[in-house]
Amino acid sequence: MKTMIYMPVATLVLGLTGGYFVGKSGSENTTVSPIATSSKSERVRSIAPEKAANTESREYKTSEDILNSPGQTARMEKLMSFYENLDPALFADEARKIEDLPWSERIIASYLLFSRWGEEAPREALAYTDTMGMGGRFVKPTIIQSWAGESPEDAAQYYIENTAEFGNRGWGGRRGRGGGPAAGIAKEWARVDPVAALQWSKGLTGDDVSSSVSGVFQQVAADDPARAAQMLAQEGEIEGRTGAVSSIAESWGKTDPDAAELWTQSLSGDEKNEAVQSMIRGLAAVDVESAAEKSLAMSEGDTRDNSIIEVADQMSRSRPEEALSWLMENGSEEAQIDGVGNVMSSLARQNDSVAQSFINTQEEGPVKDSAAAYYVFSNRNSNGQAVVDIALSISDESRRERSLRRAAGQWLETDPDAAKDFIESTDQLSDRNKERLLN
Repeated sequence: MKTMIYMPVATLVLGLTGGYFVGKSGSENTTVSPIATSSKSERVRSIAPEKAANTESREYKTSEDILNSPGQTARMEKLMSFYENLDPALFADEARKIEDLPWSERIIASYLLFSRWGEEAPREALAYTDTMGMGGRFVKPTIIQSWAGESPEDAAQYYIENTAEFGNRGWGGRRGRGGGPAAGIAKEWARVDPVAALQWSKGLTGDDVSSSVSGVFQQVAADDPARAAQMLAQEGEIEGRTGAVSSIAESWGKTDPDAAELWTQSLSGDEKNEAVQSMIRGLAAVDVESAAEKSLAMSEGDTRDNSIIEVADQMSRSRPEEALSWLMENGSEEAQIDGVGNVMSSLARQNDSVAQSFINTQEEGPVKDSAAAYYVFSNRNSNGQAVVDIALSISDESRRERSLRRAAGQWLETDPDAAKDFIESTDQLSDRNKERLLN
């Protein structure tokens, strides 16, 4: 029996933003995220033309030929060109072929095909998803956002008339920003006419309003945060404002932190705190030292704590040991508890011995518990006993058992006999969890 899998990808090679990938497996994963696509002419021209030219010495008549050719990036280029020139009447045939592809090829081909189909024949593409079973609705946002890239008014009208078709309740995004098919339409529309996109977004209902309004400001802020701030000021109180504030501050923090900081001073209350934190997040992505200085200059409180957490998180991507030291030296206990997990996730992968040493030297309490739990879920240590010992050191009973279950499961993969002996003998796992692990 064939089951479709849908998988979000944050960023595809060649600058494509991730969408919904279709596959075939024995299980279904319905995690989703919005996509953004450029126009078809821009998309084709954007791919290293000199490299693409070098791959055209051989004629590829079918997608199977392309997927059997060497070079992953080259295959993507060739597939894009193939689908770009394919008769839309053949898209359904290609979609059926995708079901039988190996996983990696299936991911690439699915995104490219359904994006193209959404540009050329979106109504037919959406109708095809109805033949895909329960999983079909997770392809729909890819299609309609691609449609919106070509004709936002038509895509928006279709969505209004067929909202139930998308079953979009529960879509979301970080800090309430830009999740779901409506937000995808709004973002695409905002690239060419943000005023019209915002007006349409405000007329939506339910969760669509805040996510789409936030998506519009997110798109405008990516190009011109000052313009986005001006638009927001003109709107006043509006649903989705928190996400808009966050998007503006983060984008501005990357390009002009002084201007962003000045703007945050015009805000107040929770909105100001959100803006400051987001500005620090944006700045930390491009200049983590400056972000650290600004964070430490703040008065004690939640905003300072959250900013320190953002800096430590970004610093840990490349310098996790330094990030850990900086967090523990400068963060309040609350900041340490909330921030040590992300830092430990990076440190556990990059320097396992330092990560273990830190945990083992911490006093019992929530900081150690957080560090240990994140270590267990992030480590690449093949020493199962060592990871189990870390899990056992967690003082919170519920968190300890969840981490121990994970650690024991990992140990079963590397040393099943030793792991089984531990699972059968320990009193730190419930009978139910023991049974699940052993079976």
